[in-house]
Amino acid sequence: MTEFPTWHGTTILSIRKGTQVVMAGDGQVSMG
Repeated sequence: MTEFPTWHGTTILSIRKGTQVVMAGDGQVSMG
């Protein structure tokens, strides 16, 4: 499993497609 940094949210969603990773946490979305 991937280690996540500290999140200030209750819901974490992570989708990985190849080299793209999409993360959504409590209304906040970040792509990297």
